[in-house]
Amino acid sequence: MDDLVVRCFSALRNRFFERDSKPLPFSLPDKRNTQDDPLDVYVHRILIEELTDATCVRTPGPLVTPDMVILKPDDLPPVIGPPFKLVFSP
Repeated sequence: MDDLVVRCFSALRNRFFERDSKPLPFSLPDKRNTQDDPLDVYVHRILIEELTDATCVRTPGPLVTPDMVILKPDDLPPVIGPPFKLVFSP
């Protein structure tokens, strides 16, 4: 499967749902403050584990959009391609 969006969706679907669409339970740590997002941390960990040929980067702090960037460095055009630097701004 080469479509990164489909692969992300499949990885998350498989972790959150059984084959018959029954939800799988999971636990998250408590939020330490209003800006904490344990679900983002959990999703990030799933994607890092499942998408070994992609890069998944969470934002460096709160109130930054997007929360996460997922990309395949090898698929970037040569003018942007590796080495690259992701810059997030509030």
